[in-house]
Amino acid sequence: MRVVFVGSVLSSFHALRSIIKVSLKYPIDIGGVFGLDKAFSMGVSDYYPIHEYAKENNIPFFTFKKINEEKTVSQIKDLAPDLIFVIGLSQIISKEILSIPKIGCVGFHPTPLPKMRGRAAIPWMILLGVKESAATLFFLDEGIDSGDIIDQEKYFIEEDDYAWDVYNKVCVALETLIGRNLPLLAEGKVTRIPQNEKEATYLSKRVPSDGLINWDNSSDSILRLIRATSRPYPGAYSFYKGKKVIIWRASKPQNNERYTGLPGQIVDIVDGKIYVATGYGLLSIDEYEFDSNLPKIKIGNKFGVDVINELMNLRNEVSLLKYELVERRESK
Repeated sequence: MRVVFVGSVLSSFHALRSIIKVSLKYPIDIGGVFGLDKAFSMGVSDYYPIHEYAKENNIPFFTFKKINEEKTVSQIKDLAPDLIFVIGLSQIISKEILSIPKIGCVGFHPTPLPKMRGRAAIPWMILLGVKESAATLFFLDEGIDSGDIIDQEKYFIEEDDYAWDVYNKVCVALETLIGRNLPLLAEGKVTRIPQNEKEATYLSKRVPSDGLINWDNSSDSILRLIRATSRPYPGAYSFYKGKKVIIWRASKPQNNERYTGLPGQIVDIVDGKIYVATGYGLLSIDEYEFDSNLPKIKIGNKFGVDVINELMNLRNEVSLLKYELVERRESK
């Protein structure tokens, strides 16, 4: 059986590594690996140059910008695959590519399909407080995560898991699924289970700006946001003296009743940890970074945007601009 692999992120590496392991024991030929070109990887949080890994393993490799472009489709056709794996790619696969392999195209989703189809599954599961989940291996069709299910593998999300923790659990489940099912696919023994559309739910797209912290929320809610958007994603963020600060890790201190402050106000700094009041409860900021020069953080100051101050600054800037325009006209 000839396999072609398509991917662009770290989970793609885990999948390809598992396929290579299986190919050492079964008559499986990895005909080619297609990886997203690094030049077009901006906005892909967990990008991984899967084609470079293929090169290290002496596997024919190709790069692309858009998987459905004519050149790439032609290259895939020339390889005459029996099976195509598309794992870790946010681009929709065209009907033309879906029709190429004899067996079909196989995809992967980190939720128990048909539940939670769609984008940003790991952040959404943390935000929703999901405790038990399952990764799904399935056949791709023209819909979104709607094809026949091949197999599922359970995993659990703990209350203190960050995005990386869940990501790693998902990758372990992915390797298990491929190790268990690729031999069955090669032998034509895999079972196809149609999804129940009545049970389908959908997750909406998330963008970096969704990580903005509302300090009026409870410490529990803010901590979930920080955990959900932490690495490899863009991170939860706020502002301090007009500078953007990304908060990678936080915790709930035990002395929660000791301080009183306004939402976003810094009430204490101990051993590098910044204690911040929220709408309900206290939050300890344990790891953070500024995207520019680090302002001095002081007790009593606040995180967030001072709307009144920003409006006053904007008003002053507009007044100054008007004054400069008048000066220019009069000088003429």
